[in-house]
Amino acid sequence: MLLDRDTIVRTIQNGRGRVASAPWEPDDAAYDAQVTPWPFDPEAARALLAEAGATALHVSLLVPAGSVTLGRVATIWQADAKRAGVTLDVVEDPAVMERARAGSFEGFAFGWTTGPEQDLYHHFHSPPAATDNYGACSDAEVDRLTQAIR
Repeated sequence: MLLDRDTIVRTIQNGRGRVASAPWEPDDAAYDAQVTPWPFDPEAARALLAEAGATALHVSLLVPAGSVTLGRVATIWQADAKRAGVTLDVVEDPAVMERARAGSFEGFAFGWTTGPEQDLYHHFHSPPAATDNYGACSDAEVDRLTQAIR
């Protein structure tokens, strides 16, 4: 709710992208169009943060040094987050992947590319089975689904 993805599609992707609610392309058979993306709504985000007791939130966002696209996304996100009272410090780091693997981050922006057969097991299955689960996602249902998809 703190990132205006429509602006990213319009300004960074020159209108040639679509906002998605999953790591799959909207045309992929695995994509569920019934799951709609969260809206960009800084005021609703501010209310949810206040409800959770997170006022004057200050977050550092790691971005790979030299990534022009992610740097531009981070700049947009920084301005969007400010509208909800969140300070987002963008930290460009050449060692971003090492820091991510060590879990030394509050926020982490990166991208990956996949082929038409997407296997996201290693990104989302609970550690230690997942090798690239930098966010340390650990959820029995996600584990069951990633195994079933495989």
